[in-house]
Amino acid sequence: MNSRQNILEHLKRYGPTSTQELIKEIGISENAIRYHLKNLAQDGLIENEVERNKVGRPAKKYMLSIAAEGVFPKRYKELLNLVLSVAEKQGNLATIMEEVANTIADDLKPNLKDLADKELLVQLLHQLDYGEMLGAMSEHSGSYEIQAYNCLYKDTGCKFVEVCDLLPKVVNKATGLEAERPSCQRDGERACHFIIAKN
Repeated sequence: MNSRQNILEHLKRYGPTSTQELIKEIGISENAIRYHLKNLAQDGLIENEVERNKVGRPAKKYMLSIAAEGVFPKRYKELLNLVLSVAEKQGNLATIMEEVANTIADDLKPNLKDLADKELLVQLLHQLDYGEMLGAMSEHSGSYEIQAYNCLYKDTGCKFVEVCDLLPKVVNKATGLEAERPSCQRDGERACHFIIAKN
């Protein structure tokens, strides 16, 4: 694991690097480097490019993929919580979250034209990457019900209820359908629960 991490850290620091450069920098055998590069590529953490020189064989260089960014520590949640705390202290958190909902809805609307309620909702949730939330949608006589078992904003939502109200607001603003959040993981439930009324 240390060699694997060392390779990732080297690529993060120095960018595209050849196998021979990695052997020299990491200090392990060519077979070991090739083994780790193969596994990192299979895991989707690195990519390679062929660098064509005027002389000699083209050189293959390895670089981090977008997915590899998740390997390195990030402090987004801490920064978000700090920003929301300051907004709450200044008394404008609700206004900011309303504008966030408006902005998200405006970005989504162009792809939602001329769709029936159910198609509209499915397309909206697809655009919001709702699959990451382990969402399940069911249809009832007068409404649709959505349950999300992996809230992407749970920790922040537990501190700021306005975050939990963001999805129903976006659904309403983007589709015109009335949406509410009867309960969610901040209430100790296993899933965040949303009801969207049919037209």
